[in-house]
Amino acid sequence: MNNEQKFVRIQVRYTGKTGKPVGIFGACHHVINSSYYPYNVTLEKYNVEYDIVYTNFVGKIVYEDEFQVAVE
Repeated sequence: MNNEQKFVRIQVRYTGKTGKPVGIFGACHHVINSSYYPYNVTLEKYNVEYDIVYTNFVGKIVYEDEFQVAVE
């Protein structure tokens, strides 16, 4: 990761109800609730394409802790 960029987001290449790309937790939720029902989810195993995005601009932060942020 570039030292100048503070945030990293793993997102799949399909969109959710909001029209925005689905994040890693949402994607894992989709796979778990599918007919596969795996507990050790790997996106590669189910051929789900994803991107890793680095940025300093995430939008309005509504929650933040040591490991993650939630944004609007």
